[in-house]
Amino acid sequence: MADENTDLAEWAKMLKALSNVHRLRVYQTLFSGGLVSCCDRIEAREPVVAQADLVKLLGLAQSTISQHLKVLEEAGLVITERRGPWTCYRANRERAARLGEYFRSVAEAQSLRCDRRTPEP
Repeated sequence: MADENTDLAEWAKMLKALSNVHRLRVYQTLFSGGLVSCCDRIEAREPVVAQADLVKLLGLAQSTISQHLKVLEEAGLVITERRGPWTCYRANRERAARLGEYFRSVAEAQSLRCDRRTPEP
């Protein structure tokens, strides 16, 4: 039961972080990796983005982007690394996989409940 409560708390923190439309846009931008950034690649096939690039792309103030990135990082959804004069950000794909697991488990539980309600012929 303790593991289940830990999982629920973890998922709640991630979902709360993504409940703001601007944070969701930031995360989606980092996850999609479709942005050319002044940051080098941290790892092969892992797109990274500088905060200044997010400011330009999303049209939000630097302080606003900074606060949103902090919330996403605290939820474990974003990984931060200093690269010379830039702070670079990338989506934490392992945490995204955990979110996927959560939604799959909810869908499976719902499916099981619906199956139990269906009368057999």
